[in-house]
Amino acid sequence: MQLDFRHFQVKVESLTRLRPLPDPHIVETYIKAYYLPENSFEKWIQEQTEYTPRQMMNLLQYVSQGSKKIRLNLTSFMEDLDLNRR
Repeated sequence: MQLDFRHFQVKVESLTRLRPLPDPHIVETYIKAYYLPENSFEKWIQEQTEYTPRQMMNLLQYVSQGSKKIRLNLTSFMEDLDLNRR
């Protein structure tokens, strides 16, 4: 996915005057989260503030595909964290 993003960056930069693309680290960090082990995902969620709850939930659905228990635990954790951030 990171290679795809890099390819996208190069194409956009060649078609537009945007050099460099603004905030590529946001996309790169999100892509890297796909490869995190499930047990470190809670810490990652706490550290991230630039993503919306919906973006986090979409990522969570992918990361926890194999385990309903993990998905429920992480969903509960995210809901608690979201309530605390408000």
